[in-house]
Amino acid sequence: MSSIVVALFLAIGASGWVYSKITRRTGGNTGSDITVVAVVGLIVFFVTWTLLNSFVD
Repeated sequence: MSSIVVALFLAIGASGWVYSKITRRTGGNTGSDITVVAVVGLIVFFVTWTLLNSFVD
């Protein structure tokens, strides 16, 4: 699999995990939950993609 696909899968998994934790903590405030999850997903995606491109040919 390409590094973009692996980074995307990892970002989706991390975002789902963060969403479940944040939703429990905020009591279901969907607006702020989605914002936090989007930011975390983008950060995880770019960090993973950068690391995979650095170490894997």
